[in-house]
Amino acid sequence: MDTGLEVGGKTKGVKNFNLAQEMLTKAIREYNPIGEGMRFDKYCEYWLDEKKKDHTIELTTKEGYEYKVEYIIRYFSETDLTLSDIRTSDLRDFQNSLYEVERKHTSSDKAQGLAERTIRDIMVILKQIFSYARDNGHLHTANPAATLKLPKKQKKEDDLPYIDEDQIEEFKKMIRENCQSGNESLEYAFLMGLFYGLRREEICGLRWSAIRNGDLHVEHTVARVKTLVAREGTKTEASKRTCAILPEIQELLDKIKAEQKKNREIFGNAYVESDYVFTWADGHPYTPDYLSRKFKRIINKSEILDKRLHLHDLRVSCVSILINKGVNIKDVQKWVGHEDIQTTMNIYARTTRKRQYETGEAMVKVMF
Repeated sequence: MDTGLEVGGKTKGVKNFNLAQEMLTKAIREYNPIGEGMRFDKYCEYWLDEKKKDHTIELTTKEGYEYKVEYIIRYFSETDLTLSDIRTSDLRDFQNSLYEVERKHTSSDKAQGLAERTIRDIMVILKQIFSYARDNGHLHTANPAATLKLPKKQKKEDDLPYIDEDQIEEFKKMIRENCQSGNESLEYAFLMGLFYGLRREEICGLRWSAIRNGDLHVEHTVARVKTLVAREGTKTEASKRTCAILPEIQELLDKIKAEQKKNREIFGNAYVESDYVFTWADGHPYTPDYLSRKFKRIINKSEILDKRLHLHDLRVSCVSILINKGVNIKDVQKWVGHEDIQTTMNIYARTTRKRQYETGEAMVKVMF
């Protein structure tokens, strides 16, 4: 390799021989085959490529890896550290940097620092990378991530945001006023999300073929990181469930079907044919991230609803309303598809503060 340095000379007071040695070491580190001498950012790219080749990993999981590993690569590409150079202190410095890093894929220019959950996910991936290196003989020194302390999982708030029965009319009014005129299926998507306690992937994945014999069958989901992925199946086995369609819900479904029929005539050959219930006017199915963003914008416009509400909190709201109306907890568990009844109980325990206060008021009236 040509260094461009004069033999026996000096550059800025440093012997050219020493500079050439440094250049050679750097070149070896950058182009060395897979192993300890490989630059760490390049090894992370290699690990990611190997994960992409793994057919047992779902596409959305792979895209999640890609998004998070990007932060690791970007940070360590500014160093010359090799796989074997990395120490626990380097990983700790990287972890601390994530609290101040500029977020990617965000609409806000001021968004700084990743969410605690995202940081934890990235650090878990780092542990996986070093474990992979050790298992495949690429790293023979001690695993620097072995003693790394991960950010603690955030404790769930006792005051969990949810919509109670007194706020239902406000919720219905807000979604009715803020959903696109002429495409009421978006409004109905939120209504049915609350009615059945559907996850956003379940709302988007609801198909006409799943509505049969007077029942709604939750058996298909749609997820997205970058690519929209339709799955024949649900998050857990318990999530695959059958719920009754009451006349009020059937009326909504009939309106959606009539709307889609009308849109087919308007768009003609440009209409996108699918079996999905909730679609845009041209037939394109809604995506989970679109529903989440739209829901949040609607909630933020209300002066009554809790601003902390997210689309997933419709499940919490469904559980709370049903239990507070006296429905058996086991029946509620099956209705929303909780795998563990303790999950249902935990939501119930966090959404009964208002009832506890009312109970206390009853005692106050008697005692004082």
